Amino acid sequence: MLKKSVYKVSVNEQERAMYTVGSEPYYQLVLVSGESGKRVLDSTDSEFKILDMVLLPPGCRCTWESNTGKEDIKVIMLAFDNFCLKESFLRQDFLSEMKTFISNDSNTYIFQDADIIEELKDDILSLTNSGNFESDISFLKILHKLSKSVYHLYASSSTSTHHDQCIYKAKNYIDNNFAKELTLADVAKYVYMSSSRFCSLFSQKMQITFQDYRTKVRIEESALMLQQWKKGDTINAIADNCGYPSVHNFRKAFRKIYGMTPTEYRDDRTKWQVE
Repeated sequence: MLKKSVYKVSVNEQERAMYTVGSEPYYQLVLVSGESGKRVLDSTDSEFKILDMVLLPPGCRCTWESNTGKEDIKVIMLAFDNFCLKESFLRQDFLSEMKTFISNDSNTYIFQDADIIEELKDDILSLTNSGNFESDISFLKILHKLSKSVYHLYASSSTSTHHDQCIYKAKNYIDNNFAKELTLADVAKYVYMSSSRFCSLFSQKMQITFQDYRTKVRIEESALMLQQWKKGDTINAIADNCGYPSVHNFRKAFRKIYGMTPTEYRDDRTKWQVE
């Protein structure tokens, strides 16, 4: 199954760190870490932050470019074929999602769940130093987890359609404007779509509703602010800075995702500062 594993560091061109993966005859799972920057996929630019993970189909080309070039972009690439899908032990019903996930050779998957990426990055790195049956099994476990990730965006690999580009654009707009009121109608208008059409396409492409994705972005950003808590900060201010004028709604949304209040989360993450 695994055909090639590579761990490389970017090359510096014009004072920016860059790395390109492309035109392999196999599927490629690529994990990128280091600086934040720009990902260029099928002539479509998207921002990425620190950790980025993409599953590319055969023949697809993708480039990562850092914002400043002060640090290298570290890249782990695992190339594989889908011949294993024919194996009898993969015909179990509970593996159907994974089989669908890697049976289509025209889809690119961009994973948005930072927790999943963080959880799997060491497992992926370990596969660059092995090449046996055990490593294939470990890799199948990784694919199985990724196939169940709800935060991924998929697009045509050979030619990005107009709708794919619109959803990319909408996602980036949400990521950069989450502190505003940001209604579904606002984002739909930004990409020149009707609200109903945009709502349907966003859910289809992102595998998450617009409302849930907006909440996810806002709450994850608020969690970072709580981790960096300093004298003078308030829960109300953080809520407002993350698009929640109502601190009650902020606490409710935060608890739904993290299972605790913002204050409990802050105290748990910052207690070391006072020890």
